Amino acid sequence: MRRKKILIHPHLCDRKGDIRKRWYVELSQRDPQTDRMERRRFEQLGASSINDYHTPDERRVFAEKIIEDLRNKLA
Repeated sequence: MRRKKILIHPHLCDRKGDIRKRWYVELSQRDPQTDRMERRRFEQLGASSINDYHTPDERRVFAEKIIEDLRNKLA
């Protein structure tokens, strides 16, 4: 029998580097009541959004801040 995942760690979905599309950080968790994976997307940290930045490098740096914040909350 296959083992069920409880958590898929936060990661950046950068839409293949296309800055015209909306980027986000994705996290999936298993809901213990329904036993289904629930996906959550994050674009903002405080008042800033990942899509406010205009270069891929700036967006990746900001996404790392979001990922670090989510990992700290999960710990």
